[in-house]
This record gives sequence, C-alpha cells and structure tokens, in this order.
Amino acid sequence: IVIRLEASNGVPPRRLREATYRAFKGRTWYAEQTENDFSRVAETNETTFPLLQTPTTESVKIACYLPGGKALLPLPEGVGRLENLLAYNVWKSPLGAVLVSTRADYRTPIEITGEAGVLYADDALTVEHPIDLQVKCGGTITDTESVSNRSAYARQVDSFAEAVEGKKPFPVPGEEGWQNQEVLDSAYRSMKSGRTEPVPLVDKQTSTLNRQF
Repeated sequence: IVIRLEASNGVPPRRLREATYRAFKGRTWYAEQTENDFSRVAETNETTFPLLQTPTTESVKIACYLPGGKALLPLPEGVGRLENLLAYNVWKSPLGAVLVSTRADYRTPIEITGEAGVLYADDALTVEHPIDLQVKCGGTITDTESVSNRSAYARQVDSFAEAVEGKKPFPVPGEEGWQNQEVLDSAYRSMKSGRTEPVPLVDKQTSTLNRQF
C-alpha cells in the first residue's frame, strides 16, 4: 500500500513501519510523532514488561515474527503487561504502539592498553553523539576528552578521493583490510577445528602473504 504522508510539523517519521498517525484527512495521514517519541519500558524482571499501571485480569497468548529481530507488536487494545517475552528492549509510544527488539543495543567499545595506562571509549565508533575518551592508570580515570566522529565518513571518502588522484597515500591501505579478513578467516577455522589456528601475515610492501610466525 502506498500512501502520501504529510507530518504536521513538516518532518515525516524516518521509518514508517515504526510510526503512529493521529488523523486521516483528505486522503492524507497526519502524524505529529516520530520513532523518537517511543519511550523505553522498564522490565520488572527479565521477561515481564508493564505497559499500564492498572492491574489486568485477563490474558491472551500472542505469537508473531520479528523480521530482523525488531518490529511492532500486534497487540489488542488495553494490554497492560507483557509476560514471558524474551526481548532486550521494549518501547511504547504515547498512542499505544509497542516496539520490541530481541537485539542488544549496538555498541563499539574500544580499549587500547599501553605501558603507562589504558585509553578507553565506551562507544568509540558512533557518529550519533560525541564520545568520551578516557585515560585510565591503575584503574583510575586520570583524563577525559570529548570528541566527535560526526564527519568520520566524509573524511574517509575525501581521503580515498585524494589517494585516487595521487595527492597523498590513503591512511588505511587495502592490505590492512586484507589482514583483518585473515584474522576473521582464522577465527572461523578455529571454531570449526576446535584448535588455535595461525593467522597469515600480509606483507604490506609486496601485498603477499608471509606465513612465518
């Protein structure tokens, strides 16, 4: 079904399947909220999520597929509590739509250990918000700096274009991606064999494999 969507504030929801709409006028759906208006539902235990404060007296079993591990639940009106739900996150919109995810939040923690201390960032690769780089010595945070990855992808593309034009070498050559793939391949071989598997080393000078360890 294809519809024309006009949000009252001029900004339509980014993902239509996770949006709710307030009114249908003149063959147009109008929405005042986006997926950002979904608020997280705190669980009372690992599998129970209260949606309403009032107690419920009746129950119903619901089964559905969650494509990609995340989708809206087809709930009947007035559902007050979800039980036996194996989900990492549950969100609810003010209009009653309930969004469920069986996937954990995506995080990219990075920790670099040196002789004098540790450099750590909890979500180092995100571009959605600034990150805090922490320097730890003996388990104590000695310094913190807030940095942003907002232009990271743009800088990557610019650097690649400059390398193609011969202006300067690319900061991350293809051999490093090759080496990363060798690590992944060795990890899969180790999972299959149950033994420690060697990682072939890529010679960055000649782009050949050096299998001496």
